[in-house]
Amino acid sequence: MDFTDTNFEAIHTVKNVTSSTLSVGYYGDRVRVGNNKYYYHDAINDVYYSIITTWDSKTVCTKSEFECYKAYMLQDVLSFDKLTYDENIQAYRCASAIIASEEATDIIVFFNNGELDCITYTSVSGSSTRTNMITYNIPNYVPSIPGLSN
Repeated sequence: MDFTDTNFEAIHTVKNVTSSTLSVGYYGDRVRVGNNKYYYHDAINDVYYSIITTWDSKTVCTKSEFECYKAYMLQDVLSFDKLTYDENIQAYRCASAIIASEEATDIIVFFNNGELDCITYTSVSGSSTRTNMITYNIPNYVPSIPGLSN
């Protein structure tokens, strides 16, 4: 499963007693978190920026911040050689992997008409076990960052 040079968007939902949603979009050199925050990689100068709403509000951030949100899209995290197809549920399974810097188990990858649809997995945080779901939507546009051309 290689998303290199692919523009796509993921919505990460954690289902437990309380639920939270993190909307993340990855577009090559930028990661969008929510509606107005971006992490941008200036590849020429190899500098990472955190940008809120406008390009003028940029601050330097770390590569790990950029990579952390990118990991929600599972870029280079899972590969098909680790997956096995389960005929019963008509989806791919993976026993374990690291997803967004946490140990994930019981990973199930669903496709709809040949396109990646969603991934569910279990993670343990402290003494609580969470069921996570990442749903994928292919956007028709690449959001612009003020001051940058697409």
